[in-house]
Amino acid sequence: MNGVVVIGCGVGGWAVLRAMARTPGIERIALSAVPGEMGWHSRYADVRRICPHPGTEEEAFVEFLLAQAPAWEGALLLPAGDFMAAALSKHREALEKVYRVGIGPWDLVREFLEKDRLQVLAESAGVPVPRSVRVDPCATELAAKAVLDFPLWVKPVRSERFMRRFGVKGFLAKDEPALEALKVLMRDAGQPFLLQEVIPGPDALLERLDIYVSRNGGLLARFPHNKFRQHPPGFGVMRAGYSVASNPEAEELAERLLHKLRDYRGFASFKFKRDPRDKKLKLIEVNVRVTRPGLLATAAGVNFPELIYADLVLGGAGPAPRARVGVWWIELLPDLYYTFLHKDGRQYSWEEKLRPYRAQHKVFGDFDPADLRPFVRQVIRGWRRWIVRRRPVGIRAWPG
Repeated sequence: MNGVVVIGCGVGGWAVLRAMARTPGIERIALSAVPGEMGWHSRYADVRRICPHPGTEEEAFVEFLLAQAPAWEGALLLPAGDFMAAALSKHREALEKVYRVGIGPWDLVREFLEKDRLQVLAESAGVPVPRSVRVDPCATELAAKAVLDFPLWVKPVRSERFMRRFGVKGFLAKDEPALEALKVLMRDAGQPFLLQEVIPGPDALLERLDIYVSRNGGLLARFPHNKFRQHPPGFGVMRAGYSVASNPEAEELAERLLHKLRDYRGFASFKFKRDPRDKKLKLIEVNVRVTRPGLLATAAGVNFPELIYADLVLGGAGPAPRARVGVWWIELLPDLYYTFLHKDGRQYSWEEKLRPYRAQHKVFGDFDPADLRPFVRQVIRGWRRWIVRRRPVGIRAWPG
């Protein structure tokens, strides 16, 4: 079939549906283990299906996809989350007999996805990274305390399982007592973790580069963009950012990593932070699947979902056009809250608070006037959470 199966329907998955809304002659299938996700309610989804969760039922998830072969054979599988990316990558050999799989084999993908492997890869490629120490969950002593200074960022080797359990990317340890408490928490999580120095400075020092390497090994697209704000502030996901003309330093560092993984194919998003102490970019992480602010690239003229579809399904794609500079992406609901209502918003001047909204060219990650239902559902969901948090002890949870 001529179609795309978007696996995961959060903000990033909805961005894929929106990016391909005008692609002629294809069917858009929204696949989710959590039907309450934003994109599940999108008018751009022609088909909606519930699937087993790839993080807890990986084998059942793959069996589900293979069982859909009679109806979906030849479609592009495009993951919009780390659980989905890992499962597709591990079982790529079986799945590509039926589908076009929008992610590479596990032996390559894991070098980017697993934080300790990425640390080693970056160091071998000469790419600057924050100083880090890998810690076994059963370790009784933390040698990192002797070589790293507080505060420390405590993050798991495999972030997707950690996110599912704790709902955050990691924890900040401001001192030794906090670190000892987190050590117990991480031991209970049952996986190795990294203790990493915190690069100082505001969210605006975060710089990103998205690329796509075709199945023939050609670099078809580069999309540099900068974060402006993220949520939660300091350690979180982008809630406001903008496209830039170029980022030669980020491109050089990304090329060093890709040179080490010569056979890597597919999408990758490189996240850096500029260290104010030496003015150099330091690699923070690499995403191997379409990202939460993916619609920024589309709005700027670089449509990664269409590019991937053309390359893997239609048999080839040409280089993407240069991106329009100064396009803004805003995730409206969290940005309004953290910028105008939360105490952390005090760090911004009124000019900084309003800058994204005054931009001539902008797109909202969680609001589309032509597809309002996901936004409305998100507002209702957020309102219910707020009510539950504020209700007196003894009052039953909000229904639904």
